[in-house]
Amino acid sequence: MTNRDFRLIEDDIAFAVRASALVIKDNRLLTIWAEQLGKYYLPGGAIRVGEDTSVALKRELKEELGVDCQVGNLAFVVENPFELQDRFWHNIEFHYLVDIEGPLPEKVLEGCETRSLKWLPIDQLDRVDFKPTFLAQVLPNWTGSLQHIKSDYGRKATKTSESDIIAVSTTDT
Repeated sequence: MTNRDFRLIEDDIAFAVRASALVIKDNRLLTIWAEQLGKYYLPGGAIRVGEDTSVALKRELKEELGVDCQVGNLAFVVENPFELQDRFWHNIEFHYLVDIEGPLPEKVLEGCETRSLKWLPIDQLDRVDFKPTFLAQVLPNWTGSLQHIKSDYGRKATKTSESDIIAVSTTDT
């Protein structure tokens, strides 16, 4: 295994593989609030070349939040193309159910920016700028089965609408 992130960036195009945590408690989802960007997003990050996605998620949560966790079932595999800061990204994302062990910090440091952890009601994700946008549609009625999400290529990730998700495949776990 190597310490290189599974990420390729060339000029205005990027490809990355990411693992994210779905920490759900009392019908609320744990998110990171990036005040400078005005966005909420899931804890997690890039996997490393040769690294198992669940192992990567444990590592990322230890690095970002300073906590240990139990990584549960894989909930969503997502093909997520979007634009961010004048760059077109094509992410392949693995979203796992996660149980956190111990207390969570109020703030986290990402790069040189301090960000806050926030619990958002699952049924209100569509009322804030939350990424990835598909979760606002899918998570409130999710049955617990593994789903493969294909987002609409070429669209800016700005607002959740029915056309943001072009296909959902379900596998019973």
